[in-house]
Amino acid sequence: MGGRIALVNSLHLMLACSVWVSRSYIPSRLIKGGEPVNDFDPSRIPGYATKKSYAHFDYRVAFKDVEARVCDADFIQRHAFLPLIANKLCHVRFWDGKKTLKTRGIAYASHLDHRIFQYYALQWGKLYDRRALETGIGGVAAAYRSGFHLTNYSVAADAIDAIRRQGDSLVITGDFTHFFDNLDHSYIRKAVRGFFNEGMLPPDHYQVLKNSIALLLLACWRFGEKERALLD
Repeated sequence: MGGRIALVNSLHLMLACSVWVSRSYIPSRLIKGGEPVNDFDPSRIPGYATKKSYAHFDYRVAFKDVEARVCDADFIQRHAFLPLIANKLCHVRFWDGKKTLKTRGIAYASHLDHRIFQYYALQWGKLYDRRALETGIGGVAAAYRSGFHLTNYSVAADAIDAIRRQGDSLVITGDFTHFFDNLDHSYIRKAVRGFFNEGMLPPDHYQVLKNSIALLLLACWRFGEKERALLD
């Protein structure tokens, strides 16, 4: 979903679950040629020149329209973030001849806040990739590695190929119910601080991280039938 908070993936990438395998079976593309570029280029942001269509408290803006403000650390330190708007998405699933309805909660950031989250998510993602390579898990942790252009299919294919080459293997799979709803946000803060010298966040990064967590926990406006009728 285009309107989903861009920061969510970055906040949770430190908690991504990984399957540990022998280093001899690590896909080479995760080790070679995958290190992020040194110069951050905002134009790498998806939809750089397009606007999101969802309704919110502010006007719709493309990233290129607000790039100067988003990339200005002094502006970010003083920026007042708007509340999120929460909604529910319903999906119809068919399994074993049966039809089921799955409802998933989603929260939208305001358009300017969304662009800010996009920018800082990419910065933190770059730091995460660098840390993964430095600590030797660059070829193991596959989740939230947008810089490597991985897909579920390519990662699954690599895992299957490794199992075939290795022979006898023990494969552990798991799933978590309401995983993102029950994260320890104090751990997330600690993990992000660990990316910076002496564990100190720059003021603009602190402002974004603080507000992203506060908005998720405290400032979420529920979008109901009455509000939806006003937009019809």
